[in-house]
Amino acid sequence: MFKRMYAIWRIIKIGEEKSNPFRITEGVKQRGILSPYLFNFFIDQMLSECTDLKVGAKIGEINLSILAYCDDIVLLSPSEKHIKILLRTCEEYAKDWKIEFNASKSASMLFEKKSTGLKTDFKLNGSIIPKVQSLIYLGLPIGNQKSINDFLENKMKKVEKSFYSLNIVGCKPKLMKPETIAFFQSTKIGVN
Repeated sequence: MFKRMYAIWRIIKIGEEKSNPFRITEGVKQRGILSPYLFNFFIDQMLSECTDLKVGAKIGEINLSILAYCDDIVLLSPSEKHIKILLRTCEEYAKDWKIEFNASKSASMLFEKKSTGLKTDFKLNGSIIPKVQSLIYLGLPIGNQKSINDFLENKMKKVEKSFYSLNIVGCKPKLMKPETIAFFQSTKIGVN
């Protein structure tokens, strides 16, 4: 598959100008179908190294110190000391394998009953990881109740806006009955 991917010649076109044909010899196409699979394959050893440390968050015997989905990685720990150990392990792995983690695209967040705030600045590649009260992870809100409420309110506004778009086919959002919504779902009418 890789041989085929790298055997294809590419041309860049800007307006009417075309480059000479060239081959791409490293990397994968961004958002390409192989990208998440290769990333997961590539960082699997880092995940193992982090869980083998026996630090970080655990539920029973299950180690949850590092979670990864596509190119999103989460480090979890009840201890700031353990987070630093996990960060150092990830940095060393990244250095060895020439992966670059971006501190400015990262966030540190403290979960606690009483808000005392993070005492420590966490660093990644020498840069401070920004502290946040909430964030969106895999499309879902994580954080304080206000951020979750704001997220849900925003989603409900989008749903309401979608219902208003049904005016075109004669549906009135405030008067729409659940049966009408079910009808649209079951008949799969192309309404956006």
